[in-house]
Formats: sequence, structure tokens, C-alpha cells
Amino acid sequence: MREADPDLLRRLDIRTALETESSAPRRDLLPIQVGDLAAQTKLDEVAGLIATRAQEGSVGLEPLPIVAANKWRHGRRPAAAMALPERVLYRSATSLLGDGLAPERQEDDHATFLNAPVENGNKFIIKTDLANYYSSIHLDRLATVLLSRTGEWSTVTWLHGFLNALSPDIGGLPQGNFASDRLADTYADTLLRKLRRRGLDAWRYSDDFRMGASTYQNAINALEMFDEEVRAMGLYVNERKTVVLSQEQYVAHMEKERTFFTEAWKQKRDQLTTVDLYSSLVIAPQGNEVLAAVAMEELQAWAEKIATARENDEKSIPTKLDLGLVLALLKAAKEPAALVHVPDLLLMEPQFAHQVAGYLYTMSEVDAEAADTAVLRTVRTTALGKWKTIWLCYALGNTARESFSGPWQPSLNFEVADWLKMQAASNDEILASHAVWSLAVNRLLIQDIWSSLNIRPGAFSRQYSAAALGKLSVSDKESLDSGDQFDKIIRQWAEKL
Repeated sequence: MREADPDLLRRLDIRTALETESSAPRRDLLPIQVGDLAAQTKLDEVAGLIATRAQEGSVGLEPLPIVAANKWRHGRRPAAAMALPERVLYRSATSLLGDGLAPERQEDDHATFLNAPVENGNKFIIKTDLANYYSSIHLDRLATVLLSRTGEWSTVTWLHGFLNALSPDIGGLPQGNFASDRLADTYADTLLRKLRRRGLDAWRYSDDFRMGASTYQNAINALEMFDEEVRAMGLYVNERKTVVLSQEQYVAHMEKERTFFTEAWKQKRDQLTTVDLYSSLVIAPQGNEVLAAVAMEELQAWAEKIATARENDEKSIPTKLDLGLVLALLKAAKEPAALVHVPDLLLMEPQFAHQVAGYLYTMSEVDAEAADTAVLRTVRTTALGKWKTIWLCYALGNTARESFSGPWQPSLNFEVADWLKMQAASNDEILASHAVWSLAVNRLLIQDIWSSLNIRPGAFSRQYSAAALGKLSVSDKESLDSGDQFDKIIRQWAEKL
């Protein structure tokens, strides 16, 4: 990675970027990193270390490890595991582009986007989006757009070099962080402006587009113009998700998507006002027992519907339900009854792996033995893949986990522990890191397993090696420490857990 020029370094607000990045709401692609948690205890010191690394040009020198994350049903997206120093500099540099970027996404933007074509009175509405959007953005083209919108030569040049170093073979923007979202939204906003300048009624949310037309023929013409502009920017239309609907069909389709709930659930909707329906985060929910009971009814209804589909690929899969909200409510209520459904959830609804893992993580504080049984049933019966396995490793690494074998004995089921040890030997850097950390949290880590992670050169695994050392039962940890100051901060944080 090229060094930043002195003027750019002076302008970077690394301290603010670090505080925001390390405490930002968690994304659903990969679990929170131990480096983020450790940095929150010493923000000023870590900010200084990242600034020094930026001056040296020693951040972002290696390609990011990537894992394929599940989308709805059978889709995949590449999740990039970017370590904290890289993310902080990325966020800080992106923020310097200021008003030239597309606005940050707001909570009501998605609803506004969906309703806009109807409110505009369009008789026909086109639903479409961009295929493999983040991965398809050509960095040279992106740099040209950013320069024209911001005039920030030094910042854009640094970002261009930084992103090329992180993904020299794959290209595009790494998914799963705030800075990439801002840059991707800006590139898509440029496309939206081109469409509107050609006279189209068009709206955008992320890489989803809606266009309106007065006749069916005009809708077809609009699609042709959309395709032209998309290809001119080096992107591709997602033909599988492109459809022309009448206004009546569009409204009916929206209503169908909103009808995820049983009658019992609908009767309780007024009690869900403290639930963020977009992120599935529960904010001080009221009447947890009632809500958990309704959530379990919904989950059981889903389980009955997929019972035959699970064994028969030709059987239609039930209508999509808001299972993310169901899991969030059960997690908030600490209701263990849903543990029996964990294997089927990960098999049939893989896109909810992060929420299933969050539920398991919390249940390990309430009934660790039952949570382990759910994990064991899952690994025995479900084809997991790396991404879902990573989330299961995370679920087993709760430092507040209930101990069912005594306060000073390992609390993990021995078969689950053996499974974790197998994952720790994986060639995948992300998976091995989370498995080693879960073993360390459960007092099952031995030096040979730790050493196998410690010899890996990656920035992502390095933080987990430092944290696991803090939990390793050896007499002289100082002699095994890398000597790096950030590693030491992470190790000391882990020792205090």
C-alpha cells in the first residue's frame, strides 16, 4: 500500500473513526472481531498506533481473506474479513470525501423507496437490481467518479491504492463495512442521476432500482436505457430479479411480502413498536413472555411447513417469514424452546445464520448444555459450509457462558470441543481464528493449537492469536508475545475477561 502524503495524514480523524468503527452496530456478514472489543478499552492508544502504521504505510499490505456468505435461499455474497486498523483508515479516508458522497442511509429510506413509484402515479413499475454489485465495481471507474464528485485527489488516490492492495485478484469493493457502503452508494447514485437525466422516473436503495412508466412499452424502453447505462459503468443487470409489473400487481406484491405473520402475531403488532423491523434489533422490548410465546408459535408453524420440503427438493418452500424478528424476540426473552429448531433453520434458511448464532450465544448463558446439544445436532445433520461454521464457532465463544461442570472446569460438551478443534485446523484463516478463540474462552486451548494459528501471517488471524494467548495456560506469556503494541492490548484485554 502506498504511503499517505503528510497533508492527508494530518486531515485523517483516526480517533473518531476508531471510536465509531469499533462500537458501530454489528453487521450480519461476519462476527464482531476481538480487536474491536479490545480497542474500546484503550481508544487513544490504539488510535495512535493506527496513525503510526498509516505513516509507515504498513496497513493494508495483504489481500483480505474472503468467505462466501449466504443470501436468501441459494444466493452468495463475498464477505471480506478486514481487520480493525484497515477499517479505521478506510472509514477515516472515506469521510474526507464529505458532501461528494451519496447521503448515508436512513431508517425510513427503504420504505420511501418502495412506495415512491406508487405515490408518483406510475401505471407500470420495473423492479430490478445490479448483479454482484460490490464485486463488479471497477476501481478505476470508481476513482474517476469520486474525483469528479469531490475533487479530493490525494484522498481518492490513496483509497484507490488501498483497495487495489486489499483485493488485487478479485477487484471491487469489500463487502461488510460502512466505508464500502458509502462508496458503493455513491457509484449507484451516479447511475441514478444518469437515468433521471434521460427522463426516467427512477428511484434507488443500495443497488435496488425502481422505475416507473405510463405504458408497458415505455417500461420496456426504460429497461433498455437502464441496461445501456449499467453496462456503460461496467456493471450488469440482474435479469433474474428484473420484472415489469402493473401498479396493482406491484402493490399486491408489496402487501404479500409484508404478510409474514399468523393471526396471533398480527394481534400483537402494536406491542412490537420497540423492534427495529429492518435490522431485527430489539430495543427494550415490552412483555417478553407474551412476545416470545407468539414468536414460538410462528417458528413452530414454519417448522411444520418445511418438514416435508426438508426431505424433498421438489417440494415448494414456504413463503418467506420474518424469522429474523422471531429469533430476535426469542433471544431477548432468553427463551430456550427454539433450540430444537436450530438445525432446520441453518439448513433451510441459511441467510439467518448470524441471528441463529446470536440466539445460541445468548442461550449459552441460560442453558449451555442445551445450546451445545443444538450445535451437536446441527453439525451431525446439516451441510454447513465455512460461513455457517464460522457463526457456530462464534456462538460457542461467549465469555459469560454458563458453566455446567464447575467454575474451574471446561463447560463445553466434549464432542463439541472435538468439533471445534477440527475447525481450528482449517486452512481458512477466518474459520480457524474463531475456532481457536472459542477454545480459548472455554479453557480448552493447548499451545500446539495456538501455535498453528500464531504462525499464520494474516492481519485478521493475528488479533485472534494475541487474544487466545491471553487465555492460554502457560507460565510465560510475555516470551510468546509478538512484541507488537496492539497485540499486547488485545492480549491484556483477553486476560481480564
